[in-house]
Amino acid sequence: MARVTFNDIGTIKDKYDEKVVDRVSEISFESQDISGEVESEWDKFNQLNTLVEGYYGASNVRSFSFDVTLVAPRTRDDVRVRLSKDLLQVAEDNFVDNLALKVGGTSLVFDVKDFKDEINGYADMTLDLKYSNSENGKVDKNLMQMDGYLGQGYTVDVSLRVNGELKDRFETPIKLRFDMDEFGINVDSPNVNRLSAFRLNDQVDLWEPVGGRYNPVTNELTVFRQNLSQYTVMQSSKTFNDIDASSAKDEIEELLGKGIIDETAAFNPEENVTREEVATWVARSYGLNLTNLCRLKMSQVTVTITKNWLGPIVLVFSQEK
Repeated sequence: MARVTFNDIGTIKDKYDEKVVDRVSEISFESQDISGEVESEWDKFNQLNTLVEGYYGASNVRSFSFDVTLVAPRTRDDVRVRLSKDLLQVAEDNFVDNLALKVGGTSLVFDVKDFKDEINGYADMTLDLKYSNSENGKVDKNLMQMDGYLGQGYTVDVSLRVNGELKDRFETPIKLRFDMDEFGINVDSPNVNRLSAFRLNDQVDLWEPVGGRYNPVTNELTVFRQNLSQYTVMQSSKTFNDIDASSAKDEIEELLGKGIIDETAAFNPEENVTREEVATWVARSYGLNLTNLCRLKMSQVTVTITKNWLGPIVLVFSQEK
């Protein structure tokens, strides 16, 4: 099957309003300003899709998703992005599959249909981004003292309000993307496969790895999350004491650094992997809340599987003993 990257199609720039209020950059995207641009990008998408299918044959080309990214620069450390309630409807009417908001080097990406269902229709939304780094003197000291990880002390606190109420959990994980240029990292940097996003656990005041997938083409790290929080990106140098001879040493260290595999002294690479371990690793990779999955009973599984594309993982966690 052919795989093609539709570079820049769906990217909408310079269609925002900005004003600064109390040192906060307030950015707004209005549906009337965006609608025509989305229609134009949809036409480009269809034209290229038709060309690809004509060249390779429709049966040999996977279906592409039409993704739209609304882009605005970051001019302040504190940014507030306002989205009118009609914006989701514009996206849905123009067959947009995924809508992304990108401010500076941080993007929030959500599935239009799933997100609309989750918030019960159309709603006004406000995305807040608070950036901290050495330049503004707001570096978290805990970041600079983490054994086995190297970072720049650059963080961003991400929160979303829907109709004025904080949206602190998503039934279907959404995507967060981080531009590695903001962290001084590019495709030629060493050990880019060991990059991981980290979230601040407010309850214990510790940074925890939450994984992420690096794209060398866009130089972005993408992570799935059910909860929004404060984030940063670091590189891992962690390892186990018994994997030097393993053919999967690099992959094991990558998963360890991303927090997908638990940190212990030994990994025991020759032992069989259990069903629970596989389910846990995959669930962590997609940002799923393991506690909530473990609480499910068999009576809840059928409904969950029909709504969740990771239903088989839910099934594993819900087996009654």
